[in-house]
Amino acid sequence: PGFANADVDYVNPLNQPSSSGLVSALERRGFGSVTVLELKRWEWIKVGAGLVDPKFWSGDQLPTGIAYGWYVKRAREAILESSKNAGGEKVIVIAHSAGGWLARSTLGDGTDWDSSSVQSLVTLGAPHYPPPEGSPPCATRGALKHVSENLPGAFLEGVSYVTVAGSSISGDNEKRQQPTTDADEIYAKRGEGSAARVAYANYNALAGDGTLVGDGVIPVKCAHLPGATQITIENAIHSINEAGTALPTERWYGSEGIVDEWLKPVLGLLGVEMPKSVAEQVLSSEAALEVSSEVSFEVSTRRDFFSAQISSLAAFLAAFSSPTVASASSVIIDVNNAVAREFSSLPGCYPTIATKLIKRGPFSNKKEMYAALDSVGEVERLKQYDKNLKIAKRDPGIMQFKESQIFKYEGKATSDYQNQQMKQIQSERRY
Repeated sequence: PGFANADVDYVNPLNQPSSSGLVSALERRGFGSVTVLELKRWEWIKVGAGLVDPKFWSGDQLPTGIAYGWYVKRAREAILESSKNAGGEKVIVIAHSAGGWLARSTLGDGTDWDSSSVQSLVTLGAPHYPPPEGSPPCATRGALKHVSENLPGAFLEGVSYVTVAGSSISGDNEKRQQPTTDADEIYAKRGEGSAARVAYANYNALAGDGTLVGDGVIPVKCAHLPGATQITIENAIHSINEAGTALPTERWYGSEGIVDEWLKPVLGLLGVEMPKSVAEQVLSSEAALEVSSEVSFEVSTRRDFFSAQISSLAAFLAAFSSPTVASASSVIIDVNNAVAREFSSLPGCYPTIATKLIKRGPFSNKKEMYAALDSVGEVERLKQYDKNLKIAKRDPGIMQFKESQIFKYEGKATSDYQNQQMKQIQSERRY
């Protein structure tokens, strides 16, 4: 888990059905054993204990010190337990956000901990470098700098490093921007302007340049390591929610529509293929990959990922579960009289497919609806929920109500957590 994230965020993100979680996405692709580091959100308070560490004040804090040592210790225990459960075979470590540099510290330098149980480290939107000279003090007070300087790049031999970044948002400090998403509208209400402006602040703090491109939180240049296989996904954003809001998203690294864009290359580098039936059901076919032309990756020249030890990964993938496609809720969506947010109850359809349907409708029938999409992958994904969709005549009265501010903040296809935030904003409007 990344900073301020909990294990539940990868299982039931924002109180959504488990089918929306990264764990479920991996299980649908045949991973019979997926372990998430047990971590409650409140436990991040422990980082504050670093205040009693003299190294905190000098900016030389160690990742294994008071502030973060508890995380590293627990992560090592979880890795060893996962390997044990897989019959002693090697595992793939997937680390999100700050979990990326913490995972590098967890693997260590090869002397302080035996990392032989790890086959590959995959980081998703992780900040791998401290802010440049002249920037405000790094929030890690030296811990990230220590990792960058002492465990640089793809440091350990025998471990395949893969870094994944998103390039969905360009930083822009212009406050007066036309809102294009629900998140932008919330930012505008709170005075932050837009997602691009929030990204500007994040990129500036991390890299000293707010105009960079990234996933909204981490700029691409900070997310990749030299010597690692580098995968950049154009439409991926940083986390389970739109940054700074409680709005769930279907375009973060662990979403159904995004995960294959990094997972399939990862398994390919390790010489492992997903079973054909799984690949078909999760739309990892060539047709689906063809439309993901925005994905690029560079193979490391530092080490040979196709080592003789690759085959040992098979045990970690052992016990491939029977593949199933995520089931949609019982909701029925009237496509011609819907707003994009309603499609968030259909995993993999929000926001990309939903936005296209709303902008290109109304439709006379479902055939016309499917024809409005841009790829075979999008059509197949939407067809999973064909029984949840209906085509009726557009009703201007319904649309006027749904497009009003009241509906936007009281939509039924939202989580309890999200509703709490929206109702608070609505209450502020009244007064």
